[in-house]
Amino acid sequence: MGMSAYGNQDLGFANLSLDDRIYLAQSNVIRKFADEGPCIIIGRCADYILKDYPNVVHLFIHANPQFRMERAIALDGVDRARAAEVVLKTDKRRANYYNYHSGEKWGLATNYHLSIDSSFLGIDHAVDSIYAFLTTL
Repeated sequence: MGMSAYGNQDLGFANLSLDDRIYLAQSNVIRKFADEGPCIIIGRCADYILKDYPNVVHLFIHANPQFRMERAIALDGVDRARAAEVVLKTDKRRANYYNYHSGEKWGLATNYHLSIDSSFLGIDHAVDSIYAFLTTL
């Protein structure tokens, strides 16, 4: 194969969008870490990328919008007047990314072994619940 406008790359890869190329690179990194041993990967469609891997646990942590808005204000310095918009846009961005790359629906319970509502349990109890779940495996 000859040189392309993107350097010495396969034309199929070079013709992908930047977002698709980033996704493929992230997928390779996620698989590399999973192959090397125990790790925690947050987001980036890791549940989908590693769905056929043995000894992988898929968790989904969610919370109601009010809880998430308060955390965004307190931890991320989000302006209170914009908190609802920020939370909604974040969810849309996550859902679009996941749905596009996996072809599945983001947050669907059947994609995970355990789903935790941290607004119901509180952060500390959510952590305790996840730990208890993991230590029983």
